Amino acid sequence: MKVKPDYFKKFKNIHKGQSAILFGSGPTLNEVDFIKIPKDLIHVVLNSQIKIKEIKKDYYFNGDAGDWDNGLSLANIIEKTKFNCVKFIGLTPLKQNDWEVQLGRIMNDCIYYDTKRHPSKEIQIKNENGNCKYRIIDFEKDISTELISRSSSISFDALQFILYTGISKLYLIGQDNDYKEGAWDQ
Repeated sequence: MKVKPDYFKKFKNIHKGQSAILFGSGPTLNEVDFIKIPKDLIHVVLNSQIKIKEIKKDYYFNGDAGDWDNGLSLANIIEKTKFNCVKFIGLTPLKQNDWEVQLGRIMNDCIYYDTKRHPSKEIQIKNENGNCKYRIIDFEKDISTELISRSSSISFDALQFILYTGISKLYLIGQDNDYKEGAWDQ
């Protein structure tokens, strides 16, 4: 089902004071013993991590159907497997990477939400190699009144959501920004 930002009101501070873990696709994901991760943490998984059976899933985020060969098999997994979690599908402003456009339909049992391209600020930081440029994206603090800001990774959508739920501590695993050695294709 497609939702407007006010849909997210029910998640405001729902996990106040709890801790969460956000799973990305980077190399550190390959080093994790999933059995040792406390089950009382709120688990947020992204994209292909829905395939990893050992990860408990409380929330699932996907926002890029651009990798169509992987996306098609991922769509089948998302629809055919009954996960006891909330599945969010972010509709990107770049329509060629949009799940609805790629599939030609809405996937069952998923919450579709619109995103916006948030204007970014560029800053320069000096380091030992000279100046480096970085883009800074502002997060939406109240996702029940504004569209979630989309950046270059679905991780930013998930971060805005999980922070909105009131968690007090967040652990990041696989947020290495290294797809060539990451868990994406495994």
